[in-house]
Amino acid sequence: MKKLIFYLLAISCIFLVACEAEGELPEELPSELPVSGDPERPMYSDTTLLISVEEDFSDKQLKKLLKKYDLSVVYDYENFNMYALSTAEPISDEDMLSLIDALSNEDGIIYAERDGITYLDDPVLDNDIVLDDSLK
Repeated sequence: MKKLIFYLLAISCIFLVACEAEGELPEELPSELPVSGDPERPMYSDTTLLISVEEDFSDKQLKKLLKKYDLSVVYDYENFNMYALSTAEPISDEDMLSLIDALSNEDGIIYAERDGITYLDDPVLDNDIVLDDSLK
């Protein structure tokens, strides 16, 4: 419970700093995620997704989940109650979104999301928070 309160406070602080840096809250979130446009540089992995689990999520529950959806663990973020999971083969965007939806409805899963890909030479996007204008 203490971890949950700590994480919520940390996220709240980050959100407030971000809002202050931008000056105002956006009225509406974009309905679509940005697309790279370059097939050689996708914005999201076609095999990896991230899940956040409840604090009492057991190894038994994880193994059952992995078997049910034919997934494997890429990385265990122990301090954050999160896992990076991978499909055996690349899957389509539609199948990835269906998998994320299915995982989100499983007991013990707080949320699931695609694993984004960041390239070191990417320019700063308009929706990124920039605290120093010299980074643009």
